Amino acid sequence: MRFDPEIYDKEAEREFRWFFRWTGEQTWRKKIEKLESSPRFSDADAYRQYLRQRNPLMVAIDHYFNLTQGGKTIAKNLDDFDKRICGYLKLLNCISRGRFVSGFKAVERQCHRR
Repeated sequence: MRFDPEIYDKEAEREFRWFFRWTGEQTWRKKIEKLESSPRFSDADAYRQYLRQRNPLMVAIDHYFNLTQGGKTIAKNLDDFDKRICGYLKLLNCISRGRFVSGFKAVERQCHRR
């Protein structure tokens, strides 16, 4: 099985929903709220930018929450960065559902032969 990282506009919302089904939407809302409630040290806000770079998934999820809260369609309003993150969500969702188990077992068998 070969993984296709391309994400289509219509798939993005589904991938987010599946991701929240197994990770918990409230978990991500709390993480974002914690980041937003952290103290601001200056206008540059370097600390928050550092945290956002450490977890780019949180930035895309925050953007998704803002779009859904504003009633905007996900397919039309995702930018290229968000679509790239959706590719990672798609991979994580496949792994969580066990679709790559057979591929991992094949690699594991090859490693044990040596």
